[in-house]
Amino acid sequence: LGPQGEEAAVQLCTTFETMGVLVYERMASYSLVEQLAGGMICVMYRKLAVWLEVVRSEQEQPSWAEWFQWLAEQLAKSKTQSEPAHIKYRDWRP
Repeated sequence: LGPQGEEAAVQLCTTFETMGVLVYERMASYSLVEQLAGGMICVMYRKLAVWLEVVRSEQEQPSWAEWFQWLAEQLAKSKTQSEPAHIKYRDWRP
């Protein structure tokens, strides 16, 4: 990833880690998080999964980004093949 890539990955992991805890503690609704960032969380977890395991191993911290992983796994289980919002709601008006 390189230094800049790792910095970006850590920031992303921290954000999604927070979202995972908020969903688990029911402080943020699963549905809202799924709509806001569900696809992004799943994609980024798939892209970073190997890197996450390396970090966990190198740092001897198996719980690092655990809630990010948990959230991505939950979202992957319930993933639907519905139309993306930009298509499904293209005719929406405020």
